[in-house]
Amino acid sequence: MARTLKKGLDYFPLDTKIEADDKIQLIEAEFGLKGFGIIIKLFCKIYAEEGYYYKWTEVERLLFAKKIEESVGLVDEVIKRSVKWGLFDESVFNQFRILTSASIQQRFLEAASRRLQVTLIKEYSLINIEQYKNTINVNINSINVNIGTQSKVKYNNTNKYLFVSVKNLNESIASFSGNKSYFFLAYKFWKMWFMQYPKHKHLLKADVNEWVDTIRLIVEVDHQPKERLVGILEYFKKCSEKDTRFKDFWFKTIKSIKALRNSDKNGVKYIDLIVDQVNEMIEKQQDFNRHVWTTIEKFKKYESDKLSKKPV
Repeated sequence: MARTLKKGLDYFPLDTKIEADDKIQLIEAEFGLKGFGIIIKLFCKIYAEEGYYYKWTEVERLLFAKKIEESVGLVDEVIKRSVKWGLFDESVFNQFRILTSASIQQRFLEAASRRLQVTLIKEYSLINIEQYKNTINVNINSINVNIGTQSKVKYNNTNKYLFVSVKNLNESIASFSGNKSYFFLAYKFWKMWFMQYPKHKHLLKADVNEWVDTIRLIVEVDHQPKERLVGILEYFKKCSEKDTRFKDFWFKTIKSIKALRNSDKNGVKYIDLIVDQVNEMIEKQQDFNRHVWTTIEKFKKYESDKLSKKPV
């Protein structure tokens, strides 16, 4: 059974002085404790599902009212006044029919700071995300774009460049005419699997150019940041070390970066399912969290110092 990707939070911070907030007091002044309760339950919905917003269409309003056992009319009025008083941002509510605010987004990003990556829809974003190292903005229409798009490169099979022929990584990278960062990542994945399965035919015949091009497709076509690949690599290394805290299903199953681009029967890419597990361990295990982010910073420095240099 496909696993649902984790977007929201298991818990969210609630200010103990929330009742002193003027916006909350205005809601209570009009609707009493029922209004306060509706707002808190909306916060629970927002943080638990998408994490930083909640779609407010006809379906959501009817189901929400039914779940909390209040009339649709009361819920509508509370929402209307909450938007008026600025508890939820008016502009994105009117344009996209979603409930969110700058403070909600800020609390979400702070709570999700340990995750390898958090994605915000650009049109919904109300804050400057530059301070959050794991956050990227995507356009509202860019979700799932390019799925099925294949940029194919033909190779001469009679003159393959195999990973098993690489004796010195730095020298091989220096002489490589293609993208050196992609070469580095492809080699690291191959080496990890090869050390575990040295007789695997697919790994013995792994072609450098094909693996490098797969990394390119993952980054440039599927729009997966290189940091994600570094995080997956470190997670898989833990699996190869038999660390029982880490689920090794994907490590044992795919044995190839090309499989990262595959999707399950529900259309969810394997790489997203794997990253969901990586994020889970980053949130639960502080040592792994520190290790992943330290490795990412080291990769960036290595990339800047060596991988960007062109061969003489």
